[in-house]
Amino acid sequence: MKITEEKRKTIIQFIKFSLIGILTTAIQVLLVSWLYHRLKWWKAPLPHFMAPFFNPATIGPGHTNWGYVLPLIISLALTNILSYFLNKKATFRSDAPTWHFWLYLLIITLLTLLCTWIQGVLINALIRKGHERIAPGLAAIVAAIVQGLILFPIQKYVLLREKRQ
Repeated sequence: MKITEEKRKTIIQFIKFSLIGILTTAIQVLLVSWLYHRLKWWKAPLPHFMAPFFNPATIGPGHTNWGYVLPLIISLALTNILSYFLNKKATFRSDAPTWHFWLYLLIITLLTLLCTWIQGVLINALIRKGHERIAPGLAAIVAAIVQGLILFPIQKYVLLREKRQ
């Protein structure tokens, strides 16, 4: 079976995308772990509109507060913005217009809420098993994999198409 030039290019882009993902995931794991252990004292409750997603049944008793959720949101948001620009330049060599970045921010906001919820559920499960120290990092890795599987096709085919010659 012969690999076409387009398939070869996609494979190379996926490898670059994955390497950038590994780099930004490492940053995310360090950042979420650092923030989590520094902000867990902050027990201010989350706004009511977040209650259906971030409730004690899904993320664990005592975790429906800013000290628990904000580290997840901050680490995901910052590393995803970094990832966008790295992929724009290095992976897809894109000249995408500025409005694509704003669309990306909308997509990443929704994805951040989803992955924050996923991390909350996983951290809760790991804490119940006695693994609080490593729970934020492991949950961040799972969230990064979910994000990567969703974002690669969106970035390749929609947001960061290659520069036109």
